[in-house]
Amino acid sequence: MVKEKNIHSPFVEELENSNTMVIFIHGILESPNQFNNLSRIAIDNNVSVCAILLDGHGRTGEDFANSSLRKWESSVETEIKKYVDKYDNIILVGHSMGALLSIDYYFKFNKKIKAIVAISTPLNIRVKFNIIISSFKIALGIIKDYDTLTNYAYNAFSISNCNMLTYINWIPRYIDLFRIIRRIRNKINEVNLPMLIVHCMNDELVSNKSIKTYEKSFEYNNKENNKKIIRLTNSGHFYYEEKDLYILEKEFRDFVTRKIS
Repeated sequence: MVKEKNIHSPFVEELENSNTMVIFIHGILESPNQFNNLSRIAIDNNVSVCAILLDGHGRTGEDFANSSLRKWESSVETEIKKYVDKYDNIILVGHSMGALLSIDYYFKFNKKIKAIVAISTPLNIRVKFNIIISSFKIALGIIKDYDTLTNYAYNAFSISNCNMLTYINWIPRYIDLFRIIRRIRNKINEVNLPMLIVHCMNDELVSNKSIKTYEKSFEYNNKENNKKIIRLTNSGHFYYEEKDLYILEKEFRDFVTRKIS
């Protein structure tokens, strides 16, 4: 059964009396839709929001294949530049590769970027067998209602109209992903700003070693007390168990409101 894809569009809501803009950055193959809940929390606390759609996303597999890391970076930089002179504070919130891009752009706009929320940061990759099977099911259009992981992954992906040949053409994009992973791992210890780091212990793609990489970087960072690591025990890369979701949303709310108070 081939299911109809959701519409994956960027969104922005600027509040008249807000001095803070939260910019949401999704991961590779993913969608701005995954930030709907967090963006509503920010808005309810008088914080403006913007969710980026990275180049090549929200369209076809061919469009994604013809994108690149440089174009993804351009998508992020274009949005940051729109708000860097309008707001006193910019907070970057990234999921997966979006977390890597958030850290990368801290170094380019560190005078205005005041905090980062990094969710499921792929500093170390470990691909589990179950997500490989789910990916093949998505590629073949075999998506059953009872197949929870496959449905979560399918709804998170913003790429449509793919075939097996298209996936082969994606190889350079995954090489791009590993390029930015290597870049961020080499300079993560230089990050000197408040961070909320969220890691899902059942992540199908991001190894738990990513937390150890963060913790090791803090040994060389003299401002380690402005970083907090949250471990979500029962959640994965594309989904949050109910209790974990409550923790994530509470920590996000506390972090955002604390940094703008």
